[in-house]
Amino acid sequence: MGTDVSRRVLGGRDHGARHRHYGVAPASVLDWLLDSDPSIRWQVLQDLVDVENVAAERARVADGGWGRRLLDEQRPDGQWGDGEAHPFWWTNLYTLLYLRDLGVDPESDRTRHAIELVHSS
Repeated sequence: MGTDVSRRVLGGRDHGARHRHYGVAPASVLDWLLDSDPSIRWQVLQDLVDVENVAAERARVADGGWGRRLLDEQRPDGQWGDGEAHPFWWTNLYTLLYLRDLGVDPESDRTRHAIELVHSS
């Protein structure tokens, strides 16, 4: 997938000569980004590859990688953190901001459940 996508993004031109002194051609960088965490992959597809429908890829953010890890850290009472190193409002706020920045779909079941737990705490 990556190499063909890279060629399309780069317009079929050889941009490698300009970047050879860095040791990485742009096509391989795009391949590397596409072969990473779902939170990065969906944003690359949306912003760099010009794929029209990235909803399916974005839906994977809550179920894999960093998005899943943050959601898994939520306590049963809806809080993140321990309340000692930082107050719960702080850890809840910043965890939700991180999830938003990662691109977790706010309509996904896991995300809605996490937000409902925060509201009820």
